[in-house]
Amino acid sequence: MAHRRHRLVVEVDGSAAAQSALEWALRQARWLDATVLVVTAWDTPAARRGAPQNVGATVVGGALAESPPERRRRVTALQQRCIAQARAAVGPRNLPVIGRELVSADPVTAVRQAGRRADMLVVGGGDRPLPNTVATGLRRSRVPVVVVTPPQLALDPVETVAVETVAVGV
Repeated sequence: MAHRRHRLVVEVDGSAAAQSALEWALRQARWLDATVLVVTAWDTPAARRGAPQNVGATVVGGALAESPPERRRRVTALQQRCIAQARAAVGPRNLPVIGRELVSADPVTAVRQAGRRADMLVVGGGDRPLPNTVATGLRRSRVPVVVVTPPQLALDPVETVAVETVAVGV
């Protein structure tokens, strides 16, 4: 019988919380012998309005905004940078297979779509509760959802310790 590798899906948006989630997912995948799919949403105002994605640069608030191809290049570079930083933080030994996916949608839709092919969803949580739209979208997940907050430094300057919080919901 063939061994099916588990798949962890992690959403990356360049925030410290998402970076912590990616690092956590890489460590967990190494332990589980799983693969990691890094999903980055690159929602544009045009996508939200239902406008075609292949138009040239647009004017927003009197200023020239980036065109969809420029935004896609920027988001691709951001995703690659986040993966490189996570690889460096986790270390080179037994790194899991990492897949990348860019989705032209809002982050909740992107994660939910990718989550259909996942055994676990991993998202970054900040110092505030997740927005209602995100929480509602993740509540409907059919797989466990892990919310990782970034390490925060202890308030005591003599004893500075990084603390990472992980909350898991099924």
